[in-house]
Amino acid sequence: MNEQNYNSLKFILLLSILIVSLIYYSNFVVLSELTNPKIFFHWYNQDQYLLNYRDFGFIKRGLIGTIFNLNEENYKIISKLIVLFILFIIYTTFILLFFTVQNRNLQKYLILLSLSPFFFQQFGFDFGRFDIFGVAFFLLFIYFVKRNKYILAFELICPFLILIHEIHFFSVILFVVYIQILHGRNKLNIIYVCITSIIILIFLYFVGGIDDLVFKQYENKYWFIKAYFDKGHLESSMRLWTTDVFKFNSTIFFRHIISIIAYLSISFFLIKKNIDKNIILLIVFYFPCFIIGIDHARFLSLFILNLSIITLVFYDKYKYFNLPKFNNLFFLIIFLGPWGVNICLPILTIIKKALLYGTLTFH
Repeated sequence: MNEQNYNSLKFILLLSILIVSLIYYSNFVVLSELTNPKIFFHWYNQDQYLLNYRDFGFIKRGLIGTIFNLNEENYKIISKLIVLFILFIIYTTFILLFFTVQNRNLQKYLILLSLSPFFFQQFGFDFGRFDIFGVAFFLLFIYFVKRNKYILAFELICPFLILIHEIHFFSVILFVVYIQILHGRNKLNIIYVCITSIIILIFLYFVGGIDDLVFKQYENKYWFIKAYFDKGHLESSMRLWTTDVFKFNSTIFFRHIISIIAYLSISFFLIKKNIDKNIILLIVFYFPCFIIGIDHARFLSLFILNLSIITLVFYDKYKYFNLPKFNNLFFLIIFLGPWGVNICLPILTIIKKALLYGTLTFH
């Protein structure tokens, strides 16, 4: 083994240890709050794997449960194995992308991204949410665009990610279209991704509900039946805004607003820098997910992850954008912990509880 291969292997091993440690920290310390040293899979994420076409008919978010034939007897184990496998794909693809970038400054920023609150820490905290399937697809798509192979296959599959979760329209498809435009893909390919995605969204809106008889059969058995199918999406969203966001007697409201302000600030910065005229469309079309849903920290995290990967991997496409020289102090961002799901910075909650516990114990 020559010295270069040895150094690459040593780097991969070190980064792997750091990333696995951060995932475990986010999962055990921040998510489970030191209650579960094993892999903690929150019930509201794991139970979603029971959604399938077999038991409930053609419903939204039912593709994964159908493909893997998940049921009450096997989903606890199989869903966890599926998530670990997808995280392995994400990590492996990220490493492959890392080695496609030759610029040392860009590589350092990629390492920073991987250790930041918006990547693997986030996956450990929000373990198993369907977002990871979109991230895995997106990273693989970028990798093969970089190699100029199998791009058409990914474009054909892309719209059907919406059958896994509707958020993939925002978190994957919009960014795929942006990359298509950035790389001058055939207009027919772009039109196919856009039109097919919109058709699937409309189809899900009108057909992706649940039959009344099936609803009554399962409404008291599974929490997600009432949560996802009792009311229309807009009605459910407005109810969540009034009950979960507008809580002025706590920090919850302000920790929602932080993510929205951060998104608007990043958007203003990107537009001001004029790095690419098409990025304005991406920003405009992504923003509605901050209104339709209340998982503002999650939406910001996905946006930062996707756009950072695109910018760093395809840096040569941005003629008017120069990254500052990397400063090792940037790594301090790691200590913010995972960014969160609805409210940002869950580490603040952990610190508050630890201080409160310490105060009570002292007295």
